[in-house]
Amino acid sequence: MYPAEVEAALSTHPEVRQAAVLGLSDPAWGEQVAAVINATDPADPPTAAGLHDHLHTDLAPYKAPRHWYLADAIPANAMGKIQKFVLRRHQ
Repeated sequence: MYPAEVEAALSTHPEVRQAAVLGLSDPAWGEQVAAVINATDPADPPTAAGLHDHLHTDLAPYKAPRHWYLADAIPANAMGKIQKFVLRRHQ
């Protein structure tokens, strides 16, 4: 999995302000790809199906996240790096 590649593709969606992609533990597969989305309009967020379709224009289908989460904000440190460990705590 290449989170930066999926994050870059998600960032081109007009309804996505910011995205974080990470692996979550899965008992059957070891790890599943998940995306946390900060929508440009929280009152009308993008749908998982719409995001999935958007990714299929740029990425292979197996790279698309299986789990989608909406967040008011994506945690980052003072340098702007996304704190994925904080997102994993809230899964």
